[in-house]
Amino acid sequence: MKKHEFLDVIDRTIGDKRLFFYGFEVLEEGERLIVSGFIDTHDTLNLILKNVEDVVFQVKILEDMISPALAAGMVIIPVADMRKDPRFRTERVHQLIFGEFVKVLMFENEYALVKDVRTGFIGYIQRSHMIFFPKDTITELKENGTQITVSERFSKIEINDQEIFIPFGSKLFALESEKFWHLSLPNRLTVKIRAEDVSTKTTFEDVEKKWHLFLGTPYLWGGASAYGYDCSGYVGRLYDYANIKIPRDADLQQNFSHKIEEKDVRFGDLIFFPGHVGMYVGDGNMVHANLTYGGVSISRILNPQNRYEENLRKSILKFGRVIET
Repeated sequence: MKKHEFLDVIDRTIGDKRLFFYGFEVLEEGERLIVSGFIDTHDTLNLILKNVEDVVFQVKILEDMISPALAAGMVIIPVADMRKDPRFRTERVHQLIFGEFVKVLMFENEYALVKDVRTGFIGYIQRSHMIFFPKDTITELKENGTQITVSERFSKIEINDQEIFIPFGSKLFALESEKFWHLSLPNRLTVKIRAEDVSTKTTFEDVEKKWHLFLGTPYLWGGASAYGYDCSGYVGRLYDYANIKIPRDADLQQNFSHKIEEKDVRFGDLIFFPGHVGMYVGDGNMVHANLTYGGVSISRILNPQNRYEENLRKSILKFGRVIET
């Protein structure tokens, strides 16, 4: 394999830096290549190995360099920003909410480079916003409790007797006791949440009852919580509420969904535009987080009533379906 062929494989398989983290130096040695540098996980390396021959990898695998006691993490504040670089004054690329899990790749000062378990997104989160534990702890937490999902826009919880408000869609694994759910976390943290604020079983039918709760929620670049959404963060959170995983960003969601005809569109289908996505909610309407109105709003996408809606209609790239009923 030649160097340019190897680089083509890299671009095709792990070229998306939102989902993969690596740095390579490639040397040609006769008929084979010597690759050094670093790569995020064994899973990523295996993706490459399936597509290359005559390549010797001498790379550091970041997940192997983390102490086993700190290999996984969980967000313990209402919303944690995921940033492009390990600095506060850098781009917000995503957000994780209370209870979401990560795989830890590297520590850098007060930040941790992590891979979001739900979306696969990679970025830096402030270390104080998480607790860290062995990978097996995630499995133990899931096995020792019932999954509950916050079904209100916000829910007030007690964490070590401190009250905070966690957003819609937060998932926890807890035990029921009278009118509350309780769980114990590593680092001697205890959580208490009202039973009336959560659901133990959610399907996409439940999304029909919940999407309107967020009308007027401010637009926030990289936002993925009821405190502020961007377009793909909003529809992604609705789908996650129903335990359906879809990619993080609009372009990835577009590639992930199955193309359908406009005449077949129904509730929950996604409508894609250049750099934008919304969700069809019936009667010709689409709900979407947008900058034009500064937040989550409804647009009459199939029967436009103003210039903005007409421009949206003209720029539709695809009607996409994620689920079949």
